[in-house]
Amino acid sequence: AIGLALLLLPIDERDRAAVVVDVGYLNTEVSVLEGDAIVYHAVAPLGGGHIAADLAEKLEISMAAAEAIKRDFNFLPDEFDADTDPEVRDEDGMIVTFPKELVRGTIEDSAGELMDMVKRILQEAAPQLTPKSQIFLTGGGIALMRSGREYVSGKLGRSVKSPMPRSTKLGSPRFASALGLVDLVFDSIEQKEPQEGGLADRITDRVKSLFNK
Repeated sequence: AIGLALLLLPIDERDRAAVVVDVGYLNTEVSVLEGDAIVYHAVAPLGGGHIAADLAEKLEISMAAAEAIKRDFNFLPDEFDADTDPEVRDEDGMIVTFPKELVRGTIEDSAGELMDMVKRILQEAAPQLTPKSQIFLTGGGIALMRSGREYVSGKLGRSVKSPMPRSTKLGSPRFASALGLVDLVFDSIEQKEPQEGGLADRITDRVKSLFNK
C-alpha cells in the first residue's frame, strides 16, 4: 500500500489521511496512509474470489464460469441489464442462462458481507481518519466489476476513487499496488547506487517508462 500511495496518490490526499481498500482475490487489505507512512492496517479474510466461489456453488458451475459472470455483473444495471439473464458457456461449449435474480442475490450477499467487514475496519480506524479522508479502491476483486466503485461508495457512505497507473499497458486498478511496490523498490535501488549508467539505472529507467506511456 505504501508503494501505491507514493506513486499514485496526490500528496495533499495523503496529508489528509487517505484510505486504500485493496480488494484482492482471497483477502482485502485496508490501509490508512498519512504523509509517507502507513498509520493503520488491517486485513479482511474475504476477496473477489469468494464472490466467484459463492456463485460457483450456488449455480453449480466452474470457477472460471463463475468468474466470467462476476466480471460481467453490473451493480447498477441499466434498462438493458435489467432485462437480461446472465449467461455463460459450459464445459461443452453450450450457452447456459441463469435467473438474474439468483445471480444478483448471490453476488450482493457475498459482496455485502465483504463491505460489512470493511466498514468495521474503518470504524476501528476512525481515530486515524479526518472528515476529508478520501477512500481509494484498488485490486481486481471488485474494482473491475461494472459499477464496482459506485457500489463500494454507496455501501461505505463515502466518496470512493480508483487510482490508475499512468501506463496504457498496465492501466488497471489490479496492477496499482504491484506497480507501486516496484516503484518503491527501484527508488531504494537508486538511493543505494550512486553510479550513473549502471545496470540498476537501466532497469529503473525501463520500469519507470511503463508508468508514463
